[in-house]
Amino acid sequence: MTNSFTNASAKDVGTAWLGGEFAGKLVVGNWKMNGLATDAKALVQALVAQGAGDKSLAPQGQAGVQLAICPPFTLLNPVRQWLGAAPLWLGAQDCHAEEKGAFTGNISAAMLRDAGCQLCILGHSERRQAGESSSQIAEKLAAALRHQLIPILCIGETLAERQAGQTLAVLAEQLASSLPFPLAGSGGSSATPAPIVVAYEPVWAIGTGLSATLDQIAEVHQFLRQQTAALGHVPLLYGGSVKASNAAEIMALGDVDGVLVGGASLNAEEFWQIAVAASTVLAGRSVSTAAA
Repeated sequence: MTNSFTNASAKDVGTAWLGGEFAGKLVVGNWKMNGLATDAKALVQALVAQGAGDKSLAPQGQAGVQLAICPPFTLLNPVRQWLGAAPLWLGAQDCHAEEKGAFTGNISAAMLRDAGCQLCILGHSERRQAGESSSQIAEKLAAALRHQLIPILCIGETLAERQAGQTLAVLAEQLASSLPFPLAGSGGSSATPAPIVVAYEPVWAIGTGLSATLDQIAEVHQFLRQQTAALGHVPLLYGGSVKASNAAEIMALGDVDGVLVGGASLNAEEFWQIAVAASTVLAGRSVSTAAA
């Protein structure tokens, strides 16, 4: 199947990112608790059709655009089948820390890998607000890495924390306590740092229609780049009311390696335009060109 998605394995691309070689953009759609079979099939088929017919997502390889979608657990297997040979990554929205056992209603990282997932979102603010602790997230992240899933670790501050000037302190604490290895180390006994992605999602901008200013996003991502420097090149994403109209200017910021998209990922055309915006940035065209 010929299309304009990038086509590399999760392991290869993760290694390239951490080696500082990956110069592309990662665009991830988080469907959250949305999607029944009929609508989901139409959405996936529309994305695959766009990938087959739209040649604008160039250049390719490690300097290309990698798309991923994270549907609910119930849709992982059918989505994998609908994707067919299209190299659009499949991700999950959470996993359990244990390998297996009496954990009713939970899904292990091994099960997700078996279902064809390359990615797993962990520590989303909606789960943190439901009582999930950073130590629990760290255990889940370790489980994801054991099963060759690239974890997308979400961190973000509340509006009250930002107004109190605590943003960077909050993010530093969440980052350090949500990782199963020290930031100053190499990721444990391995000589190669573990392939992880960090997504900055200000809690006050998720599902509100609000987005952090470009200056705020740039400040945070520069800070996170410094915080994760010892781990190699950790891809940094921005999430928080990302849409086609603001995606290009966000991804044009120097330390932003992509976006984590919520509601806009449920619309095939909108999500595709975000991918086109990523391609526009990579090709060095002006941001205004993407909106034209």
